[in-house]
Amino acid sequence: MDPTKTNFPRLSSPTAELKPQYDVVVVGSGYGGSIAACRIASTGKSVCLLEKGKEWLPGEFAETFIHAERDLHVHFGAQKFHTGMSMGFQYLCQF
Repeated sequence: MDPTKTNFPRLSSPTAELKPQYDVVVVGSGYGGSIAACRIASTGKSVCLLEKGKEWLPGEFAETFIHAERDLHVHFGAQKFHTGMSMGFQYLCQF
């Protein structure tokens, strides 16, 4: 699927659009953070949900290992060898 032709709008906003003040700031968009942000926003409060990771839309996931390499982070213990993005979608460690 071509992500440029998806019917799903991006939910994230550019950092330039951040307001100088919010009623609540939630760090992390995992299950707990997402639910907390949603419930607080439903009360009418202004909420800023911060996420370090990337927003993924349907069609943006890699279909082969070659395509996944750019979104993969591998760390081999004390050798400090890294490949891919430091905040990759998949994080593999060997100690």
